Amino acid sequence: MSQLSFTWNTRDLVLCGLFSALIAAGAFIKIPIPVVSFTLQFLFTTLAGLLLGARLGALSVAIYLMTGLIGLPVFANGGGLSYILQPSFGYLIGFCLGSYVTGTIASMKGKLSFQKLCAAGAAGLMVVYFIGMIYYYVIANFYIDQP
Repeated sequence: MSQLSFTWNTRDLVLCGLFSALIAAGAFIKIPIPVVSFTLQFLFTTLAGLLLGARLGALSVAIYLMTGLIGLPVFANGGGLSYILQPSFGYLIGFCLGSYVTGTIASMKGKLSFQKLCAAGAAGLMVVYFIGMIYYYVIANFYIDQP
């Protein structure tokens, strides 16, 4: 039985930290609309998947999530463990999975083209919105009780 081994070099970890910082900065650049604001986080999570690959892109988003959950105010509306109960937290979970999907599709065999990169970004966007909307529905209807 073979073991999975993950080896990271210093460059990979620095790039993951850089993208985590970019995602945190993107949280504060937002277009305010009712309920859930649009931020530049999606841009940086998609770029993380495209440029770092599926595994490292998802790791950079996971580092960002852990940073916010331990209490640093890097999310759009603060931080801390209680942020899990915010309706918009599902989009943050979706960012992690969306980055993985984007990186996986972009690194598939075949020629790297603009269409392939657009398809990878669109697939990542669908994952983010799918998870975000389900999480929002559950929190709004069963926790906040505001359908």
